[in-house]
Amino acid sequence: MRYVAIPLLVAFTLVFCLAIMPASADSTPQAVIEFPSDRTIDLGLFNGDSIQSGSIIFRNTGDAPLTITGVVSDCNCTSPSYTRTPIEPGDSGVINITYDGRDYPHGPFLKIIKVRSNASNSRVNLFVKGTIRRPERK
Repeated sequence: MRYVAIPLLVAFTLVFCLAIMPASADSTPQAVIEFPSDRTIDLGLFNGDSIQSGSIIFRNTGDAPLTITGVVSDCNCTSPSYTRTPIEPGDSGVINITYDGRDYPHGPFLKIIKVRSNASNSRVNLFVKGTIRRPERK
């Protein structure tokens, strides 16, 4: 009988402790970074001898300040810049992209921009797309 009572007592104590423990995820304020649903900056059709720019606005939908810790591109042709000050809950920031396609072949492209932050969704990928127009022959 003693061998059955001890495991039951331990199990009851464990369940009781877990039941009265507050959920830490619910009580800690967190930032949440929100982008438009497609997370894409479309640069459209442009000449290969030009530099194109675009931007995307994000919003902090959480309940703590949002800090972007890094924005990096998968290619040297794409240069990002971003809001470096903390974004308060409900406020917005911007990520600007400059694409230099002068040394790249004509045709469509798709580049990835990796955004890192202190948000609960701390890693978000953005996309930059467009089409470099074929140079006209003279």
